[in-house]
Amino acid sequence: ARTSVAPSVRSLFSFEFFNRMQSKCFNVLYQGDDNVVIGAPTAAGKTVCFEVAMARLFSSATYKKVLYIAPLKSLVQERLKDWQKKFNTIGLSCQELSGDTGEALQPSRSVYLTTPEKWDAITRHWKDHADILENIALVLIDEVHILSDERGACLEAVITRLKFVSGARPPRMVALSASTPNIKDIG
Repeated sequence: ARTSVAPSVRSLFSFEFFNRMQSKCFNVLYQGDDNVVIGAPTAAGKTVCFEVAMARLFSSATYKKVLYIAPLKSLVQERLKDWQKKFNTIGLSCQELSGDTGEALQPSRSVYLTTPEKWDAITRHWKDHADILENIALVLIDEVHILSDERGACLEAVITRLKFVSGARPPRMVALSASTPNIKDIG
């Protein structure tokens, strides 16, 4: 039930009960800090799994930042539109980093939404953004199955770079996909 999450983040969920898939993942996402890979069919409610992981982070006393990575700019923009509405209700803000322009990371943002290629371009100069990068506590990877196609190398590079930059405290990784034939490789 939605009442299982802290009152400060309950408004992120407009429904009373999580569906079966979300319920099976709830304890891992909300009660723990393990990295997670979730494979479920399209329209199964996987995005709510991201939101449950964020609810855990946002309800904690030590607030950090979230990075959402999706392979398509259109997917980033769709998620931005939805999350801006939801997160504004709890005082958090989002920033899209997916265009061809030179958007600068805004330290005041809570959630950064980007494509692997744009994040790669930004983090190649990671020392310029070290204060932000060191505060990313949760990385959400949508459509993680792209690791097996030609764009997978870029996603793998940015994940590796994030782990390197964070030092002894790497961010938690939550990855989702509707089609993950190589789930063991990704894990």
